[in-house]
Amino acid sequence: LAAPLLIAGSRVVPVDSEAESGEAKKAQVADTGWVAFTPKEKNFIMWAACVNLFLGQLGFAIFAPFFPQEAAAKGVSTSLLGLIFGIFQVVVVAFTPVTVLLQPIFGTTALLNCSLIICGVSNIVAGFAWYLSAGLPFTCAQFGVRISSGIGVSMQMQ
Repeated sequence: LAAPLLIAGSRVVPVDSEAESGEAKKAQVADTGWVAFTPKEKNFIMWAACVNLFLGQLGFAIFAPFFPQEAAAKGVSTSLLGLIFGIFQVVVVAFTPVTVLLQPIFGTTALLNCSLIICGVSNIVAGFAWYLSAGLPFTCAQFGVRISSGIGVSMQMQ
């Protein structure tokens, strides 16, 4: 029979439950978290996280130079345009305490993966929103995209 596997952190450690005491199992679990990564792996993870956050935030800010003219062509007023831009930051600030409460329940990795999916789908929907008719449908779609993007970004900041 194969030894049962003890999953801790991101490593899988085989455990012989009959031959080892509880203290030996605890020692194996302690060696499988962040400390089990080599310095090279830790550097890669940190750089990947930084690049992810930078490119993610860039995706939310890069449309600022051309969006006002395009939104005006779709019938969005200047005051609504300000609300569309501002709702993103309001949602990030408002939803961050919620994500802090979700982190111990789901874990950091699950929140990060979920946030990447939310932000990616939001960006894709924003691209297709240009095909909506002018006026209320376009404006509501932009608000929805910015709100869901704000929720995703607040999950990334944990």
